[in-house]
Amino acid sequence: MTKEDDQKNCPECGEEGRNMMLSLEDIFGDSIREMRERDKEFLPKTEWFSRIETDLDTFMQTYMTKYPFTSFEAIPRDESGLTFPAFEDLQFYLPQLLRHQPVKIVEVDGLAFLSVLGDGAFCIDPRRWHRIKTYIAKGTVEYPQVSVMHSGVSDGRHRTLLLMQLYNRRTIPVVVPESHYETFMAEAKHNGAV
Repeated sequence: MTKEDDQKNCPECGEEGRNMMLSLEDIFGDSIREMRERDKEFLPKTEWFSRIETDLDTFMQTYMTKYPFTSFEAIPRDESGLTFPAFEDLQFYLPQLLRHQPVKIVEVDGLAFLSVLGDGAFCIDPRRWHRIKTYIAKGTVEYPQVSVMHSGVSDGRHRTLLLMQLYNRRTIPVVVPESHYETFMAEAKHNGAV
């Protein structure tokens, strides 16, 4: 089987096209590139990801776009002065939509989990980054959530990256609807996430 065949057919689940993902450029062409070019004037300062040097109200109300970091390593380390509990002492809670259905918690490789987002995996909003850092400092964090569409992240990119960075971890716990667990595990093994 060639690499092209492998991309068309997922050998674990037999579903055609499972690995074929379209980028925004594929869908919108030049218009998305033009929008990104215009948005560059609203890029946040990279140091805002490590610490905020303006008053919090101004920071939270300033219009800015997400910052497109090129890799996990390019995201500035925390210098906020916040103190964080030990990872084992964090209290994780379920997302609202999953609180009334059976779920499984799985430890995954964070970067493999985010890989379905492509370059967007490291496109981060500094306000959300700061808000989630604050929640983690208080000892609570919502589980990142698995998508039932492509077995990567559905909700929780910022949480995943922060947990990895603040705790110097490669693996993080994620929540999977029990009805999607078998499919997720097969795809996660195939993609190197577990």
